[in-house]
Amino acid sequence: MFLIEFSLRETLGIAKREFHELIIDIIKRKRQTISEQVATQMLDVVDTIADVACDVEVFAHGLIILVVSMRL
Repeated sequence: MFLIEFSLRETLGIAKREFHELIIDIIKRKRQTISEQVATQMLDVVDTIADVACDVEVFAHGLIILVVSMRL
C-alpha cells in the first residue's frame, strides 16, 4: 500500500510540475506574440506618419507654386 501511495504521489507531483511548466510556457509565448504585434503596429504607424508627412509636403509645395503663379 505504501509503495502504491508513494508512486501515486510522485506521479501526481510530476504531472503538477509539468502542468505548471506548460502554463508558464503558454504565458511566455503569449507575451512574445503580443510584443511582436505591438512592434508591427508601431512600424505601421511610423509608415503612415511618413506617408502623411510626404502628402503634406507635396500639398504645401503645390500650394506655394499656386500662390507664386497667382502673383505673376
